[in-house]
Amino acid sequence: LPPTSNYFSHAVEALQKEGARTIASVWEKGSFTSGVCNALPALADQHGMTLQSEWPVPTNPTSENFDNITNVLAKDENNPDVVFTCVYSAGCAEWIKSLRKSGWSPRAQVFTVCVGMDEFVETVGTDVQYMLGISPWDPSLLVKDHVTGWSAADFASNFFAITSRHSTYQAASAAASIAVLVDAIERANSTKPGLVTNQLVDGKYATLY
Repeated sequence: LPPTSNYFSHAVEALQKEGARTIASVWEKGSFTSGVCNALPALADQHGMTLQSEWPVPTNPTSENFDNITNVLAKDENNPDVVFTCVYSAGCAEWIKSLRKSGWSPRAQVFTVCVGMDEFVETVGTDVQYMLGISPWDPSLLVKDHVTGWSAADFASNFFAITSRHSTYQAASAAASIAVLVDAIERANSTKPGLVTNQLVDGKYATLY
């Protein structure tokens, strides 16, 4: 995964170019989620934007945890151009549920995860068409795995054929991790942990991720 400080960098830059000037962030307590949203003050400064407010919520938040936030942000004086919601997968649908209860929708919505996940699309419905998601991987990437010979597109196609689900970066990352381990074992010509570790540390590996 990219460093959390870089996770939103392209999204902030792109939104600023489209005219966004103000940001609010909502983040679930957790190392990844808080780390990603903690980078927003510096990114906002870098692109001449204003981070209006930051809202922490508990781990595994429900819509009730979000309700006060959506009600406050819905007011004209608090309404940001963009809301960055740094939550894990379960929190995304709960945030949308709270938005619907408040009758408010931000001009742009960015998630750390969820967008592109079949479960989220099924839960949220057509609203997902108007949301942005960040992903360190996409099937369109021009990469090829040394062990399997698969491209990113090949993996996505094979994954869907077996699971009837669209592949996410988590699935691609897991597949690439297995391929790297197999490659390291073959290079070491051994399954001894020390020899395999040396290959992992010193080697470079071409994967579908």
